[in-house]
Amino acid sequence: MLESRVYAWQEIEPMPLEEVLTVIPAFHPVWADADPDLIAMCDDEAAHGNFRAWAKITHHLTAGMKESGRSLDEDLLRWSYSKLRQRPVVA
Repeated sequence: MLESRVYAWQEIEPMPLEEVLTVIPAFHPVWADADPDLIAMCDDEAAHGNFRAWAKITHHLTAGMKESGRSLDEDLLRWSYSKLRQRPVVA
């Protein structure tokens, strides 16, 4: 039903890693001084160049940092993207 109500679908391609490494540090202060290797790891394991996924990860990450009093690290980052809803892969 939704498809019949949408005039034009907008397809947005995932950002390549080079773009992720430029855009994400500018997106939110938590990423401004983050190690590029940590950003690359997160993109590879969870975000896959999808800006919406980055926004969700950032939300969970900042909430986790506030609640725990910790700063950004690999364990907290992996915890934050473990909160993402996993969609089943349809073959």
